[in-house]
Amino acid sequence: MVKRIAVLGNICVDEIHTFEGEIIKGFGGTIHNHLILSLLFGKKGIIYPVCKVGYDIYDDIIKKYIPLNNIDTSGIIKVNKKNNRVKLIYYSRSERKEYSVSNPPEIKPDEVKKNINWDLFMINFVSGIEISRKSFEQLYKMIDTTFFVDMHSLFLGFGNNGERYYREDDDWSIWHNTGDIIQMNKKEAEILSGKKLSTEKSLIDFGTHLIRIGVKIVLITLGEKGSIIFYRDGNNQVWEKIKAYNFYDNSYPTGCGDAFSSGFIYKYLQSGEPVESAIFASKIAGIKAGIKKPEDLMNNFHKYLYNFNIK
Repeated sequence: MVKRIAVLGNICVDEIHTFEGEIIKGFGGTIHNHLILSLLFGKKGIIYPVCKVGYDIYDDIIKKYIPLNNIDTSGIIKVNKKNNRVKLIYYSRSERKEYSVSNPPEIKPDEVKKNINWDLFMINFVSGIEISRKSFEQLYKMIDTTFFVDMHSLFLGFGNNGERYYREDDDWSIWHNTGDIIQMNKKEAEILSGKKLSTEKSLIDFGTHLIRIGVKIVLITLGEKGSIIFYRDGNNQVWEKIKAYNFYDNSYPTGCGDAFSSGFIYKYLQSGEPVESAIFASKIAGIKAGIKKPEDLMNNFHKYLYNFNIK
């Protein structure tokens, strides 16, 4: 049966300054999800981007997606302003400063198709302002399916010149029980919890707490240290550490979290097995870590799957 997956979140124009001094320019944001999900599902899935893009890149995005017969572009809305630009400056292999300007207006619930039987609805907070909490709650009630929420930039505010900063002093407890599957990195988990999670035990306690209050699956990514998955097994809240797959000597971390979520979604909709899906997701993130741009995946993606024995 063909799976139908919506991905709500911004497509960006990226300028990435790597730790090694290289400058990489191209599309970013949810284009990682769209392309990787398209490549993984093939004829077994239809991907529905839900986003607003600037008039300056709209035609380029549509042309890029047309050859991929399983991406439905009807939910991509052209707006009368330039697309958002994101500059990422890495000062270590994993830490960076981020600047974002010209963000598009938020998506409203009435701009989302309601007559599709979604198998999963993903919200990826690439910019953090894609959709308000009120609109999220309306969507969640309106659409009867599994919701996957990547917290990503939800916790980032906008400073001078578009510099992004973590809003650590805000109360984020309203987002604790959000959707059915939620993904975050360690820093985002600390902000969501409202406290430092400096030990593995504190991280596990928080992930277990989220399962206890109703989230079905929690994914906390830890970069080169892998990830931790939390889920419910009967009446028990359980967790398991997932190792990272470092297939390359070099590493381009931008987009690896999006690759992880895409891999998880694909395998979970096939198998329904959380741990198996997290292992697969880690392998897909490992592939992306060696690739500069999402478009560079297109020609060789299945060769990578074969070379690294990823099934």
